Amino acid sequence: AAAAAAAAAAERPVVTTGDSSNALLQAARAAALAQGGTWESVGGAGNKLRSVAEGRADLAIMHFGTSLWDTAAPEALVRASGGRVSDLFGAPLVHRTGGPLKNALGVVASAKGCGAAHASLCKAMRSDPRALALLAESAGPREAWGAQAADVARGLDGRPLCRRWLGEAVGGGELLRYDAPEEGAFRGMMSNGCRLDLVWGEGGGEGEGAGDSNGAEGGDGRVRPRSAFYKRVVMGELDAARDKAREQPAKLARDARSFGVEAGFLASAACAQLLAAGVHAPRAYRVEMRPDEASPIDSAFSMLLSDFSPEAGWTQVGLLDAGQARRSLAALARLHAFFWEGGAFSTSGGEAAAELEAAVWPAGMYTQPSMQPAAQFDRLAAKYTEHSERLGPRFHAAEELAGVDSERLQTLGQRLQRVARDAAAESHPFDDVAAGAGGAGGNAARRFRTLIHGDPKAANLLLHEGGAVGFIDFQWTGWGLAATDVAHHVCAAFAPDALAQEGALLDHYHASLLAAAAEFGGAPSLPSRAQFQAQYVAAILDMGRIVLAYQWSRADFETPSLNRNGYNKDVRCAAWLAARCDRALAEWERGRAR
Repeated sequence: AAAAAAAAAAERPVVTTGDSSNALLQAARAAALAQGGTWESVGGAGNKLRSVAEGRADLAIMHFGTSLWDTAAPEALVRASGGRVSDLFGAPLVHRTGGPLKNALGVVASAKGCGAAHASLCKAMRSDPRALALLAESAGPREAWGAQAADVARGLDGRPLCRRWLGEAVGGGELLRYDAPEEGAFRGMMSNGCRLDLVWGEGGGEGEGAGDSNGAEGGDGRVRPRSAFYKRVVMGELDAARDKAREQPAKLARDARSFGVEAGFLASAACAQLLAAGVHAPRAYRVEMRPDEASPIDSAFSMLLSDFSPEAGWTQVGLLDAGQARRSLAALARLHAFFWEGGAFSTSGGEAAAELEAAVWPAGMYTQPSMQPAAQFDRLAAKYTEHSERLGPRFHAAEELAGVDSERLQTLGQRLQRVARDAAAESHPFDDVAAGAGGAGGNAARRFRTLIHGDPKAANLLLHEGGAVGFIDFQWTGWGLAATDVAHHVCAAFAPDALAQEGALLDHYHASLLAAAAEFGGAPSLPSRAQFQAQYVAAILDMGRIVLAYQWSRADFETPSLNRNGYNKDVRCAAWLAARCDRALAEWERGRAR
């Protein structure tokens, strides 16, 4: 009790280490106390971790000679108490059969509520040359270190990526070293990733390629990339995944399957053929999949991919202007045309076509009814009333709503709710739940079936300075209608000036689809412009359903964001969607009256 009282009275955070004079340990302690706090010397790894678990210390830092048998049991105590244990860079400790028993990258533990201090310390260590020198054996020696995403550049076993493995996977040559620069990394709710800058021996890695390659010719004449992109998903390490395991296990199973879809598609022969046809997507150098259907939280995936790097001329934008939208629609049309039902790939793809069928979703896109709560369809009226108040006066004053009758706008949710199930059935004909709602069904729509990206928001596109457009993040790729993919793209990715040219841009997409299908050998069942428009109207209404029921709860028009969809980050885009749904309801009603 006295010890607990003393800890409560101490200046926070209370940081414990041993009394070692190790320079790196001293640097870590200084980083932990950079904003103030109290240091206490505590002997023994178990004692340090126990002090964190019991709340007598906020942070504990251990030297680099402890072993897993020193930390395994007390780590369980810390985690059970709501705390966290990692190595010095922020990655979990590695408990793997047959692996090293030493905690060679150090140990950091934090008490419940001290996660920010833990993250700050690990971030500082990812920039400390003395700490980063611990990675020299795996990443390669160098005279100077920049800040590294050393917690992300790990194999599925948790150990730092090995440059020999990278060299063999990417270029087949001698990889002298790699960097995982912090500025090229992301740490998402459900996945992590980082850019890997590669330095080759034998004269490789000095030039620069174009398109979706970024490479140079080595001394043996082989072209080796100067960079690659690494995506890593270990469900059990992600807080959001653990929360879903407890509260939404069906969503966790869906998300785990989605990463298997992405990995399977990118590694497929069909994707390789798509790249050869001039559609830009990541080339998979190495993919590892460890799905666990019985226990999705134990699923893990990694993808080592070609890199759409800024050095090679690629960039991302928050929303697409009209010119960029023309480019993206033409690229999307090529993807759709390549896989169109009855086209060359679907009729002559052989093993590649069969592999693709097994790899992707039977019905693509996460908005499909089978991936959403059934009650969603019955909440649209109430949700629109709630959102209409929360979105505020800027939404109601937006120029995109100027021509919308106020009474019709007030009843938008009610009117959308009446048609939502039928619109979903028409938009997702290959989804069993949607088709059961009374739509045309998969058989009637089969002639229009193609592979859709499934989430073509702006954050999942890259623009090349030469005019090309690249697609990334294929988690929701599967079979569907091209118009459904296009409607999602328009609503999620277009800036207001592009939305104002919707009709002309849809004409451009349809013309691009016809031209690409002819280039790829033709397809017998491409929709007419009128048929495409009818499918698109249903898909707009379906987008209204998912936005009203779910997405607008996340709307934030003040905070800049690349990842959020247009209707959630730009008030004019949000207003356009409301106005477009009003017009789509009128088009829908006219179509049903014929």
